[in-house]
Amino acid sequence: MACVPCTDGYGREVARMRLDSSRLAAAVREDSAIRFDLELQPPGGPIHKVFPPTYPSPREAGRADKRAAYATEPRLIDGQQVIAVLLDSVPAQANRLEQALLGAHRADHDPLPLPHLEVSVPGYGIVTDLDAPHRVYDAILLDSKLEDKPFLQSRLGSQLGAASPSNATTLFTYAPTALLFGAWNSHAGQRVGAARFPRALTSEIIGWPVLLGVKTASRIDPLSITKSAGEGMYETDDGRWTFDAAHARRDGKNDKPVATKPSEMGHGNVAPSIERDTGGTSILHARQIAVLSLVQLRNLRFPREDGTSLAARDAAARAVLAALALVALLEQWDRGYQLRSGCLLQPLSRPIWYLCGRTADADTPFDLDTQGARALLSQALLDAAGQGLTWPSKPLHLDISSDLKTLVERNRALLAGTVADEE
Repeated sequence: MACVPCTDGYGREVARMRLDSSRLAAAVREDSAIRFDLELQPPGGPIHKVFPPTYPSPREAGRADKRAAYATEPRLIDGQQVIAVLLDSVPAQANRLEQALLGAHRADHDPLPLPHLEVSVPGYGIVTDLDAPHRVYDAILLDSKLEDKPFLQSRLGSQLGAASPSNATTLFTYAPTALLFGAWNSHAGQRVGAARFPRALTSEIIGWPVLLGVKTASRIDPLSITKSAGEGMYETDDGRWTFDAAHARRDGKNDKPVATKPSEMGHGNVAPSIERDTGGTSILHARQIAVLSLVQLRNLRFPREDGTSLAARDAAARAVLAALALVALLEQWDRGYQLRSGCLLQPLSRPIWYLCGRTADADTPFDLDTQGARALLSQALLDAAGQGLTWPSKPLHLDISSDLKTLVERNRALLAGTVADEE
């Protein structure tokens, strides 16, 4: 197979083979994993700080520390122990990869085939299983209806509820991303036997070594409004304020006007301050490592409706899932790495892919771009169709139940401040 000379993020020469559909099929049958390795940096270089995600400090002696912190830990990188900071966690990366796939599916030009479930929620628009935190088993979908039946009582819902690694055909057909990113029917009301699928694709982004920075804050109000000037200020229903108590928002418990002050309404100076716990970090290196477990894909079976299994059918479905994972990683690459405010990362070079063999000395680098990954997916879908496994051309639309609609409306009213505070 032809090889392509390339360099990695450190300028090292790497000869990469081109991955075709036959080699992908062989890898799904025989290899351990596919690895995606990408070196990144802040566009401004190491002098440019990045802002990792923050997490609540752990409880100590029964007390919760309200201060936020970054997730740092020792890691072994190139044989050396270093302190690394988590720039994007495995769950966060799964969400980004799902959104990359959904964005590619909704593109005006050359939309990506991608089956999924969706429900229209008033005030929130379309929510899909790629948006919902528990994916196809999320309460938003479970509390919806299909063909005038509660979703779990519909034929499809019951099949999804009964899915297992030994029978993943329905998930493959209607929600294949759940088989890549993991899913658990934790709201099924049963402790034993609930559908549960481990992640097959994991990805995270870390940075190292870590130097903690500081964050400053201040504001000069051109009007120089003081706290005393706001005596008798009240909140209004539209989120602003008034001096007229008759037009103020009322407290839901005692019907009194809700008082406020200038600083809460955006007026007044903010004294200069320094934040040392979440003031950003300086790093020399950033790296995304993604691993698709081919072993996990081989744990999945895709029997026909009569319950019979065929090795060729199982292999075809696994190849589709593998190709879909490759597409997801490259669609994210195409979208760029704006992880959050203050955390834009720039790839040093194109990613390096590896077919990870049965043993580490059999690992083989390969070259792949988005067009090539989509071609692999197209061919895999054709092969799967030959085995009776096809994807619907349109998403499956559910209807929101009246109870869920009422719950959403009540919650929106609470958020708007028109009802008593939530307990």
